[in-house]
Amino acid sequence: MTSTSRFLFRMTLTMTLMSVLAAGAAFAEPPRGPPRDPAKREAHFQEMRGKLLRDKVGLAEADAKRAEAVFAQFDKTRKELHQRMRAAHKQLKEMLKTDVNDDVSYTQLVDTMTASFREMQELRQKEFDALRKVLTPKQQGKLLFALGKMMRHGKHFGHGGRGHGGPPPGEGAP
Repeated sequence: MTSTSRFLFRMTLTMTLMSVLAAGAAFAEPPRGPPRDPAKREAHFQEMRGKLLRDKVGLAEADAKRAEAVFAQFDKTRKELHQRMRAAHKQLKEMLKTDVNDDVSYTQLVDTMTASFREMQELRQKEFDALRKVLTPKQQGKLLFALGKMMRHGKHFGHGGRGHGGPPPGEGAP
């Protein structure tokens, strides 16, 4: 093999490898799930809720805006309840993991979790009662099916599906 043919062989090999690497980067999937930044996550949540109302329930723009306004009335309370439940769940998980023997703390955490769960159920009922004033019975049925399907598949407005992926980078498994 002459020096010219070796040079051409190396150049061809280098170009081929660069093309393969560039193609891999071009076909890489974008990050899945909601953004980490709270403001971006909230915007993502709003977008997913609007998409559900328009695409799955089939609401016209005006009806979707009315339904979104109903959801918005309950957003602050829902966030507070979710935060309270997450905090109690995290504390309870840590206590169980470290095998703490403190019945008073366990009782408080379990009471907090069950009370928060009950309040969330009441909130959802109030929310649906308000939506019934905005949506037709058929639209209500479509909304229930769309929300139920999301919950069964673990797709809580961008939280990923059950069994897909693992914990976010840097976080341990549940």
